[in-house]
Amino acid sequence: MPATEPPLTLVILGTGLWGTALGHLAAGRGHRVLCWSRRSGSPLAELLPQAQVVVSAVAMAGVTAVAEQVAAVGLPPSSILVSVTKGLEITHGLTPSQIWRAWLPQQPLAVLSGPNLSQE
Repeated sequence: MPATEPPLTLVILGTGLWGTALGHLAAGRGHRVLCWSRRSGSPLAELLPQAQVVVSAVAMAGVTAVAEQVAAVGLPPSSILVSVTKGLEITHGLTPSQIWRAWLPQQPLAVLSGPNLSQE
């Protein structure tokens, strides 16, 4: 990372293969990476206010519940939310980014797609 670019603080939601790989890549570039999972015990309310970038790498089945939790805590207005989850929500056929947009309509949102690591 060039010296002129300050490191970012990223919060990775989901510590499976994809979230962990992205976290390692970001940390290797000098960014501060904070990880959260449903099992981590770290309160979202402590992590999210620090986030300049939030990467959602939770499994598709958990996107709605995590989006609801994140919306309840809130994100800094300038934080960028990056959805890296693949799949469709079963009941309504929504994409992960559509779910995030419904819960955080004003938040900057990006989608990153990459290698398929799941067995789905």
